[in-house]
Amino acid sequence: MRVILDNIVGCAWYEVIPSPAYNNLTDEQASAALNLARQIATENVSLHVLNQRSKQWRDKQLKLEF
Repeated sequence: MRVILDNIVGCAWYEVIPSPAYNNLTDEQASAALNLARQIATENVSLHVLNQRSKQWRDKQLKLEF
């Protein structure tokens, strides 16, 4: 969820969307999130790359950990 939300708004999602995000997404943001989730599921975009971007926006270490 963090990775998707960060990537649809281009920064840490909570800087743009009030918490809880699922109650406060605009229709456009919800559509963008669904589209990105589908792209991740079908491997049309790299989850690893999206996660790295999200971590950079949050000034975290650039290491994928699950």
